[in-house]
Parts: sequence; structure tokens; C-alpha cells
Amino acid sequence: MGEFTPINTQEELDTIIKERLTRDRESQSKKYADYDDLKNKVTEYEGKIKEYEETIAKYDEKLKGIADKDKEIEELKGKVKAHETSSLKAKIAHEMGLPYGLSGRLSGEDEEAIKKDAESLKALIGDSEPRAPGVSTEPAGDNSKDASKAAMKNVLNGLKGES
Repeated sequence: MGEFTPINTQEELDTIIKERLTRDRESQSKKYADYDDLKNKVTEYEGKIKEYEETIAKYDEKLKGIADKDKEIEELKGKVKAHETSSLKAKIAHEMGLPYGLSGRLSGEDEEAIKKDAESLKALIGDSEPRAPGVSTEPAGDNSKDASKAAMKNVLNGLKGES
């Protein structure tokens, strides 16, 4: 820039302002020349973000389904373990000679612990083998035909309500 010269007319002022405005517009257009490209890229990226969000939502839904299946698998494993333990208790109770009804009362997590519990329960209740009755349940009398007829008459009279 040179030495300052005073502006004397309106035309000189208009020319100076016009030159400055032109320079400013050129610098602004150079500065923002890639604005349209950036705007297009932003639009493209926003589209991709939306697409990725939809994909993430789909995967989240699949993960929820997997989590439900995992929970169901754990429940089924628990049921299987309970059935295996119940079967093992019944087997051990049978081996020890305990009644089947007492197999549910046995406790323990593994076979060894259940066997120890079955042995202690057997010691408490003793031998549970069925024994023959001490009294004869056969009708008294001789084996003649008359005794048989008399027994039948007694039964029939009892059914009729006669004495």
C-alpha cells in the first residue's frame, strides 16, 4: 500500500468499496469453495450412520434372543441336574434297602455324600425288609368238605345280613 490519498468524490469511494467487496468475495469463495462437497459428504455420512444404527438395532434384538435362549438353557440344565440327582438318590436308596419313599429325604450333592446319608438313615430306621406275619391267616378247622361248605355259608349269610 502506498501513501494515503484522500477520497474526494463519491465515484472514487464507490470504486474503492467495489474493489474491496470483490476481493472479499473472492477470498470467501476460496475459503468456502469445498462447502458443497462437505455438505454432500455430511449427507452421505448421515445416511451411513442411520444404516449402522438400524444394523445395531437388529443385532441388539438378536442378542436379546440369544440371552433368552441362554437363560432357558440354564433352566434346563438345572432341571436335568435335579432329575439326575433324584435318580441317583433312588438308586442308592434301593441299593441300601431303604423304601422308595425315603429316597427323597436323602441329601448330598454327589454320590459319596448321598451314600453316607443313606447309611446313616438306614442305621436310624433299621432293617426295612418285609417280614412274614407271626400269626397264621388261614381259617381254623379241618380240610373236609363240610368245613368248606360251612365257611361258604358263613360268607353268604354275612353278605345277606343274616346271622
